[in-house]
Amino acid sequence: MRMLRYIIIAIAAITIISCGDDSTDQSRKEVLEIYSIILQKDTVGVGNLTYKDIKHYDKDNVLIQQEFYDKDNKLKGTEYINKAAKEKRSKYYSADSTLLSYYDLVYEYDVLMLKSAFDGGTDQFLRAEQYKYDEKGNRTEKMILDENGQISRVYKFAYDEYGNESGFSGFDENGEIFLLETYKITEKDKKNRWTEKWGYRDNVPYTFYKRNIID
Repeated sequence: MRMLRYIIIAIAAITIISCGDDSTDQSRKEVLEIYSIILQKDTVGVGNLTYKDIKHYDKDNVLIQQEFYDKDNKLKGTEYINKAAKEKRSKYYSADSTLLSYYDLVYEYDVLMLKSAFDGGTDQFLRAEQYKYDEKGNRTEKMILDENGQISRVYKFAYDEYGNESGFSGFDENGEIFLLETYKITEKDKKNRWTEKWGYRDNVPYTFYKRNIID
């Protein structure tokens, strides 16, 4: 009995240590919230939540999990990214743990260059995203390809001297611009990372962004 008690205690200790090690894998969390805008005569206010996601990064600053929420702040789904595995892939599950889609990931020098989406039930190819970056590692372009491999949309991004996104533009399959939004950053943290900003379209406030970074 004494030996059995020691074994149980040892197993419990190992379990606690293992749980502690898992918690240290995450080093940063980012919560992004996007709100609509209320325009009333000469005043601008923040409206309702339209989008929310939470990103989890490991100790090497690699994105390992992303949760997506609807306008009612209810979980829609979660993407789990396993870059360390031999087969580079991420999987997207609904709130009830149904596999909706999975993504084949292609990296170049640890930088994500291509993300191909497949249906979780039929394995049918859905779309792909190709990325470009500047010399500082900021993502400057996202090209979306449809199920036939044809260009569907292209988004280009601009940044300030601190690496904060200062605006983006969207182009259709013919290369015609259909969207342009610029940002006015109103709040930053101690590391000059934006925490609040306003999005403008045609010089009119259109969206309000709020970000909480937990290091």
